[in-house]
Amino acid sequence: MAKQHADAKRACYNWALKESMSEFENAGKRPSQAELSRRLTVLKNTATAPWWTKVARATLTVAITDLDQAYQRFFRVQKEGVKFTDKVKQKAARQKRKLTPYDMKGHPKFKKRENDRLSFYARYDRLAIRGNTLCLETIGRVSFRSSIEIPSESKVSNPRAVYINGKWLLRVGVTFQQQEIDLNDCEMGVDVGIDNLAAVNFGEIDLIYKHVNKEKRIKRLERRIRITQRALSRKVRGSKRYEKTRERLREYHFHLSCIRLDHIHKITRKIINLRPKRIVLETLNVNGMMKNRHLSKAIQSAMLYEIHRQLEYKAKWFGIKVDRVSQFYPSSKTCSACGAYKKDLKLKERVYKCSCGLEIDRDSNAARNLKQYNGKS
Repeated sequence: MAKQHADAKRACYNWALKESMSEFENAGKRPSQAELSRRLTVLKNTATAPWWTKVARATLTVAITDLDQAYQRFFRVQKEGVKFTDKVKQKAARQKRKLTPYDMKGHPKFKKRENDRLSFYARYDRLAIRGNTLCLETIGRVSFRSSIEIPSESKVSNPRAVYINGKWLLRVGVTFQQQEIDLNDCEMGVDVGIDNLAAVNFGEIDLIYKHVNKEKRIKRLERRIRITQRALSRKVRGSKRYEKTRERLREYHFHLSCIRLDHIHKITRKIINLRPKRIVLETLNVNGMMKNRHLSKAIQSAMLYEIHRQLEYKAKWFGIKVDRVSQFYPSSKTCSACGAYKKDLKLKERVYKCSCGLEIDRDSNAARNLKQYNGKS
């Protein structure tokens, strides 16, 4: 029954996208979210789509809402000025076809059955949790297992059932009152990178947190992924063995992602638990850094953006101020003791040596400079 809801949500999303594209091509405008909902009601009452009446209405209406939000993101992307990406232009040239609005950067795409992640919306007002069971609309009461207990007075929002790695997971947003804490009268500089996950300078303390990617369990898992990818390339696409190998590869990727996210969550929580009154982070151009073919894999596995994202929202919980420094601020090339600028500092030099006698780890020096940043570069 849960898979039927997920398939219906995907079908409704694709139908709404087709309706939007068809009307824009003919009339020059896109139907509103309310108009698509009215058309959906008419469509559900026809004999051609009787199976849509067997799923919850919220599952279908939220699919239309998701499409509307996807179009809003598309309009924001188009305001940046890049209409078509170079990759799309090259592909269209190879296929000898003209570019269409569907090819524009950020345009919503049709969801394919073989690649779409199974998920659907569950109404929060009918999500009755009792002990170790909960109620899903039209599906009924099902048992679940959770590692944490959701407070009864908390407000639950946007529940989504997602099928991941052979299990159905219920993701919800929980709103609760955060306890106020006393902050220390100290500032903090945090420098993230490839060699170290985070270098932190807090007061007079320098802390270094390592990446989990250098551990043996990660290297073993990455080796399994490489072997499974080669095995998958030798299978016939669409066969049972192909799907079985593909599912195993998906499990390995999911396991690897969980290990990395768990490690980052623990480290960012340790940093926030120091309770500084201000955290200074350096703005990173991750897309530009990924163009370096020698370091792109290491940059991708480092998850630099995710580290900043977690630090920002966790700092917001406790009222910690977060400041951003420009990506052109020379935090690594400036001496944190005397302020001298070392222009010829190379990436392979992991120890910063200054003429004033300072000899310190490169990342720790950058963290100190970030902490001392006062808005002037």
